Amino acid sequence: MSGMRSWVNLLVGRAEHVQIEPTTALHWMLRVACSMCFIGHGAWGIITKAGWLPFYDVFGIPESPAWKTMPLIGLADVSLGIAVLFHPCRAILTWMAFWTVFTALLRPLAGMGWWEFLERGGNYGPPIAFLLLAQPQRLGWFDRVKPLVVPKEVLNRVRWTLQIAIALLFIGHGGFAAVQQKQVLLDHWASVGVPMEAQALRIMGLIEIIAGVMVLLINSRWYVLSLALWKVATELLYPLAGRGVDVWEWVERGGDYLGPYALLWALYLLSAPAARSAAAPVAPPLRRGFPYALRTLAASAAVTLAVAMLFIFTSVNFSQREAHFEEYGKLVEYGYQKAGWLPSDLPHSAADIREVHDLSTKAVLASFRIADRDDLERYATDLRARSTNGNGACAPSSDLAQAVSFWPAQLVPSAVEVLSANNRAAFGIDRATATVYFWTCP
Repeated sequence: MSGMRSWVNLLVGRAEHVQIEPTTALHWMLRVACSMCFIGHGAWGIITKAGWLPFYDVFGIPESPAWKTMPLIGLADVSLGIAVLFHPCRAILTWMAFWTVFTALLRPLAGMGWWEFLERGGNYGPPIAFLLLAQPQRLGWFDRVKPLVVPKEVLNRVRWTLQIAIALLFIGHGGFAAVQQKQVLLDHWASVGVPMEAQALRIMGLIEIIAGVMVLLINSRWYVLSLALWKVATELLYPLAGRGVDVWEWVERGGDYLGPYALLWALYLLSAPAARSAAAPVAPPLRRGFPYALRTLAASAAVTLAVAMLFIFTSVNFSQREAHFEEYGKLVEYGYQKAGWLPSDLPHSAADIREVHDLSTKAVLASFRIADRDDLERYATDLRARSTNGNGACAPSSDLAQAVSFWPAQLVPSAVEVLSANNRAAFGIDRATATVYFWTCP
């Protein structure tokens, strides 16, 4: 019963009533935050994600090797995420700090804007803070980091690192709402029955930006707790609003809420009597060194590899790639309109956009809905003006059609108006379902 009470007190920020040594709590908050970030990010690599393609494009890497290397990056990330739970060491934490900053920087470099880099503060803040927390232990690169008492000056560095990271996180997320007006945020609130207008979203974004600035000025545990609970709730909207697989978005963002909890513990330690923070001697580190770290990492990698390979080789076809976007804004957010697999004149009112293509044959099948009948007719008229009738239209790829569920068994001319686009592609317009089909010719 006392253990359950400790967990409740932990969640509500009552640090003085938790039966956990405060330094240990801070250590584990950062440790788990690092692990969740890399496991969640790695899971997306193993699953493969169209949203990563613009990052490869920054280095001029074509799409085919990009899809093939995503699971390898995912395996490495998940392995490190597991390893840091069992053997946190400076080598792993240094790589985590570098990798999270690097991947965050790829977003503005890919044309997504600097708000994206700021919003990833929850990813790169915890590993940097964890490194600072470990600094007094005078460890080697592969020695295990222990939850030991540290001087107040070190705690102050950890506190400032977390405050800056959380400030950037809230400012960046506020920019998504107030400046970029991201459709995904509107979808999140709509999924829980809260219809959010653009103006209300803008106001919410401004409040988050102010909250981010205030975290640099207010050293209040209750204020930090409110930020932590807000992020726990809002990040849960990812799996609630999307598919079941989007739970990995919530996992990847572990630092968004465990970072504030870690800051809460740092503030508690700094406000505690000196005997609990600076005066206690620093115990000698447990040195198990490189062999133990290597065995831990190898064991983590082996478990991850076994599970991932089973998934990859039973369900992933590297030749055929499929993507789905709920609306046009998400397609633009991921930079997918630049990939060249969808019609260049895809209307902005398009929704439920589905696409599959074969990297070896370059065959494409796609469908999208245009709910507004006037928009649908305008798009059909425009297509008709620069197309021939469907009598000579090429047939869709049968291999791709059998591989996906969104493609109809057959496009019946009486129900679907088929238009051929200069023998390179064809369109089918199904007015009954307000759906447009698109496919390329061999």
